Amino acid sequence: MKKILSIALVALLAASTVFAGLSGKATLSLGYNTESGSYGFSNGKEFGVDFDVASETVESVAEGEVFAGVKATLSLKATDIMGANGAAFVKDGAADVGLGFILSLKEAYVAGQDWKVSITGTQNGPDFAKSAIDYVFDAYGKDAFGNQPEAWWNENYKQKSYAVSVNKAPGFTATYKDWKVAAGFNGGKASSTTGAPDFFNYHVSAITPAIAVAEGLTVKAGAVASGIKNATTKNAAGNKVYDETKNFDAFGASAQVAYAADAFSADVAADFGMKKVVGTDDFKPGFDVAANVAFAPVVVDAYFSRVNEKNYLSAQVAAEYEGISGDVYAQNILAEDICLGADAEYATDAITVGAGFWMTTESKKMEVSGNVEYAAEKFTAKAGATFGTQIDVEDSSYLRLNASVESSTIIPGATISLAYGPNTNSATGDKTTNLLDEKYGSVTAKCTIAF
Repeated sequence: MKKILSIALVALLAASTVFAGLSGKATLSLGYNTESGSYGFSNGKEFGVDFDVASETVESVAEGEVFAGVKATLSLKATDIMGANGAAFVKDGAADVGLGFILSLKEAYVAGQDWKVSITGTQNGPDFAKSAIDYVFDAYGKDAFGNQPEAWWNENYKQKSYAVSVNKAPGFTATYKDWKVAAGFNGGKASSTTGAPDFFNYHVSAITPAIAVAEGLTVKAGAVASGIKNATTKNAAGNKVYDETKNFDAFGASAQVAYAADAFSADVAADFGMKKVVGTDDFKPGFDVAANVAFAPVVVDAYFSRVNEKNYLSAQVAAEYEGISGDVYAQNILAEDICLGADAEYATDAITVGAGFWMTTESKKMEVSGNVEYAAEKFTAKAGATFGTQIDVEDSSYLRLNASVESSTIIPGATISLAYGPNTNSATGDKTTNLLDEKYGSVTAKCTIAF
């Protein structure tokens, strides 16, 4: 009886903890799509639980000088996105909600004053140079269970950057103050019994802190050597196989120099690497350089990379003064088809007005846009227009408008809105509305209650 009671108390505690982290929203929409002719009401709901049920650091101290520590997190996650890594409640033969426990060992280490040795693996290699204006497609966004749904609306982007390939081999990472080094390897001989080939896996890297060499001037450096031979992966049937395409040897180095004064600052970072795919004879180089120079109120950003024998260069000049901000940029400058653009914005206490323009020099595509926002005490109103075309290409022009009024104060606890905007192709993410082709978009009235 006591055991049953204990189980019930634990379940009650877990449930109370979970619901303390519950969030979500419900929506009621009324809309009309001029392109498909569909209209009417729509109900929607979203919710999630992303709450650490337990999070604790265990440390034992010996003699008051050296101690060991462990950081681990146990999380319960729930979502209405269902994936292979989560269990599911099933309703009418379909996944209604995913539910899963995730246990993550963050770190296990031995430490003392100003130093620490982590025994849970090696570190990432250095990557100091990143573009401030260029973004590239990274991967589909992951749901609460770490799955990657194949849907365009889960796309995410990251800063354009080059970093030499790094294999995080089993090993250790040691730090002293802000200095950090890592080393690890494992390997094995070929087996005539299983047919497994020789394999070898290694990593060694070091990253310095930003070191002051003069007043306002700092330098930072990093280096890495890494590789893997006869890496294992799983095939569609879940069996372990050897994937030769993942084999490589590589090394790289990074440096960063920064200077800061009262009205002037400059930061230049570079990454260089050499990679050789196992079975080939030559190392292939790659590198990138990023520079940021600020002389108030002007900021200049530039980024150059050479990867796979292809050069890429971009630059931007931006400024901000008394509520007015703007920038002029050029992307892919070394290519035949350069993208040139400019953006500007003016903001007061209640009104924000913006405009933008971009064009490509070879394909002769161009787009002009403008927007305005008025933030009143009870509501926020927005409006915008976009016109685009491809010069010398017949019937390539498009015109799109958008407008909305939204308030979260008229009804406490709810957000109501009325919006007009272009439609989007759910398969590709492309805008389909074009007023010049009598495709007028959609009008939607919505009430959202969030909790």
